[in-house]
This record gives sequence, structure tokens and C-alpha cells, in this order.
Amino acid sequence: MYKRPKILKEIRQLAASSNELKEQIRQLEASVNELQKRQQEDSDRERAEAEMKRMRDDLDRRIHDGIFARDLLAVPDEEWKKTGDYFQRPYGEGSSTAVAANANTFRLYFKGLVSKETVGGVTKTFAGIGVAICDLRDDLIFELRKPLVGCEASSEVVEVKALIEGLNTALTLGLNRVTIFCDDKSLYRCVTGKGKQRQGKVATLLDQLTLLQRKFTYCKAYFVAQKDIKFAFKLAKDATVSQVNRTAESGLWQE
Repeated sequence: MYKRPKILKEIRQLAASSNELKEQIRQLEASVNELQKRQQEDSDRERAEAEMKRMRDDLDRRIHDGIFARDLLAVPDEEWKKTGDYFQRPYGEGSSTAVAANANTFRLYFKGLVSKETVGGVTKTFAGIGVAICDLRDDLIFELRKPLVGCEASSEVVEVKALIEGLNTALTLGLNRVTIFCDDKSLYRCVTGKGKQRQGKVATLLDQLTLLQRKFTYCKAYFVAQKDIKFAFKLAKDATVSQVNRTAESGLWQE
């Protein structure tokens, strides 16, 4: 027969071993989850990098085609009659697209919108930004619409965030010269160094904006009417509307 103390001791040892095993399993599960998270982040980053490369390549090709078209128009009629059939410039073969991207000045339009909408009887604040980058002829080469969720939804903050997004995008595309078109008088004064000192969140964003501006070889801002940033205004409006629609469809307004 087993003695009672001995049996109790063995039971406690088994319980301790079981707890240790559970802890090992928990740690293993945590390690697996962390590994999966890193793999997903790596995958997302690779997709983002591939998409950005595709966008840069597309931009390079469009710049190349635009330069080639302008050169064609500059050929005198007499010369065109003689050599027009042989006039060509294959993309990627001795083309100076990257040089042209750095030499040309691109137009940056941006807008941040904040609106209060009633969804399901509940009034909520929605925010969205729009960015449009165009060449000197105002031909659109890049557009972005993005809802802002979970951020301070003041008009001033959202407007600055839109410009930051636009400048970051221009740098990512390899554009070193940009002209900024701004319809917000207060932000325009800040961008040009004439604005009043800000505090808190806005001050932090403006500092970030100043650092971004310094990364360009040319970066100048112009104050314009709202009708002159129609590309970006529509993109920001679309981003806000899509956010309202998703909220209504998902029932998030009940939260």
C-alpha cells in the first residue's frame, strides 16, 4: 500500500509538472504568434516596396514619354520629312528619366477635410485627406485618398497631415523639386515661415513638416483659391464619404 503522504507528494509533483508544461505551451504559442506577426509585417513591407517600385517605374516611363513627345514637337518640319521615320528613343536605353525627374518641378496639391455626419441617429466626426501630384502641365501622375481614423480630427491637424502625406509621397517617388499649392491661409503662412507660434500637436506636426521641406532641392508654396486644388479636394471628399459609408454598413455607429 502507498502511504498517504507519499501519494500527496506525487500528486503535487504531477501538478507542478503540469503547470510547467502549460507555461511552456503558452510561451511556445506566444513565440509562434510573434513569428507569424513578423512574417506578416515582412510580407506587407515587401508588397508595399513592390508597389512603390511599380509606381516609380510608371512615373519614369511617363516622364520619358512626355519628354520624347515635346522633343518630337520641336523637330522642324523639313528635318521631320527627312528623318521622322527614324526618330526614336527607346525607354531605358540611354534615357535620362531620373535626371529629368530631378530637374522638373512637380505640382503638389493637398487637402484635409473634417465633417460631422449623422449615421444611424448618431453624430460622428469623420476626416479624410487627398493628395494629387501633377507635372507642369497639370497632368495627374499620382493621387491618394485616405481616411483618417483615431486621430485628432481638428481641421488644422488634418490639413497639416495631408501636406505631410503629400511631401512624403513625393520623396518616395524620387521627386526633389515640388511646388506646393495651399488653400489654407494659416497653414500657408506656417509653411512660408510667417505663421504664429503653435503649441501641442500642431507644433509637433509643423516641426515634422519643416524637416520634410528641407529634404527637397526646391520646395516653394503658393496660396491659391480652393477651386485651384480641385484634384485634392475631391480625393479628400471621397475618402470622407467612403468612411461614412463603411461606418453605416458595418454598424460601427452603435459603438
